[in-house]
Amino acid sequence: MLQEQNKQWQQKVASLSKEEMAFVSVKDTWRHKRIGIFTKEYHSRGELIRHGEIVYGYVFQDWSNDLKGEMDPLTWVLFSPEAKYRKDPTKFQKIAGNLLSFCRKENVNGKEKRLQKQIKEPLSEAAYVLLPPSLAENDVVYLSIEPRPLSFFSDFRFGINLFFMARTISKEILYFPERYWTPTLLEAYRSSFSSCKESLSLSADLS
Repeated sequence: MLQEQNKQWQQKVASLSKEEMAFVSVKDTWRHKRIGIFTKEYHSRGELIRHGEIVYGYVFQDWSNDLKGEMDPLTWVLFSPEAKYRKDPTKFQKIAGNLLSFCRKENVNGKEKRLQKQIKEPLSEAAYVLLPPSLAENDVVYLSIEPRPLSFFSDFRFGINLFFMARTISKEILYFPERYWTPTLLEAYRSSFSSCKESLSLSADLS
């Protein structure tokens, strides 16, 4: 399914209108421009969208500071370049569980404290944070905190989602808007793809 999604997108992206490109790159409103215009990643989004790869990511919590509907909530995302996660993205579930348990751990060393802070605090620097092998099941798995554009989904679900990723282009990953998902992926997403039974409960009630 993911291979077909990437193929379809590469056929579509070349014909995107200026307005569609602004939408996908989250540059379609003054608020979005104001938030990102002074960052290097903001100006790399066009290249990321055209040449990046669409990958599975796993969203396991969010934070909106009780401003639902007024801001794009920040979301905690796990993703990986390893082929096993493309074939079976449900493998992220165990790692998400490891992280949630780790956040409740009290006696931690210096490096662990930094990671705990990155997971717990929404304004921490968290882009392509490489998780330690003990939490990532000895795989290469990254954590990023990313805004989720409210206009991208009609019915957002925690769990498996789609993102643009290209580390050589940008340290940022971007949500892939629902309107461009293949029918097969969208059906899977709405039925059984997304699940998350635990949360740090920073703001959201998970369903």
